Amino acid sequence: VLEMVPNWAAGWFAFADALERGGDHAKAISAFNRTLEVDPSDPFGAALHLVRLGKPATSGVSAYVANLFDQYAPRYEAHLVQGLGYRAPILLTAGLNTLAPATHVFDHFIDLGCGTGLMGKALEGRFRRASGVDIASQMIKQAQKCGLYEDLDVAELLEYLRHQPENSADLILAADVFVYIGPLEEIFSQVRRVLKAGGVFGFTVQSHASADSTLSAGFELGEDLRFAHSETHLRQLAAKTGFEIAYSRQESARKDKGRDVPGLLIIAR
Repeated sequence: VLEMVPNWAAGWFAFADALERGGDHAKAISAFNRTLEVDPSDPFGAALHLVRLGKPATSGVSAYVANLFDQYAPRYEAHLVQGLGYRAPILLTAGLNTLAPATHVFDHFIDLGCGTGLMGKALEGRFRRASGVDIASQMIKQAQKCGLYEDLDVAELLEYLRHQPENSADLILAADVFVYIGPLEEIFSQVRRVLKAGGVFGFTVQSHASADSTLSAGFELGEDLRFAHSETHLRQLAAKTGFEIAYSRQESARKDKGRDVPGLLIIAR
């Protein structure tokens, strides 16, 4: 078919996927690269498959993820909370309570990967101003409905952070967002720049039991096309970029196929 329709991106992706599953990784890499040549917007996630096959990961979120969540937006909250037992906002709120009393009100809260606004809802009444960013425009439309965010932007996280003023926030949270990003050092650095002295940075990540011993880069893309991060690596990144970890705990933020997905909650200053 591809000989007849050589510029069909979906066909190249299906061919590459079949080659990868069949174990012919060299030809799969070539076919995934061809998929990207035909359609650089990458609606199928070819770039993520190339990471699984050895290509270095970038610090950005792929267009594939944006498209996925744009389609997911109308049923996101119901499926995530009821179907997958999602509780990252609850976990992050509990972690914050170990640093500051529940009565403490943050001046400016930035919600990275805000989705439909579940993190803002969990923290309602505990911030004077909230800003949210998400790569999926349909998610932002859903977040607007809750009326809790003063500013909402459609942007890639790193690009968004680079445009934020220095020392302009005292709380930045990323609930179940870094599972879509491999290298985090530049994001950590930008979060540190945007935070005021003493500001709080909280996030959840996906992990697994052997992460520290097997993840030479500090992270790995799994079969579910989500990144798992090593706790040791995250602690090193935090120290390198000017953070002190105040609270950490092994916690599952959601389920997959009925089972808890191993994860880690970190609150840093």
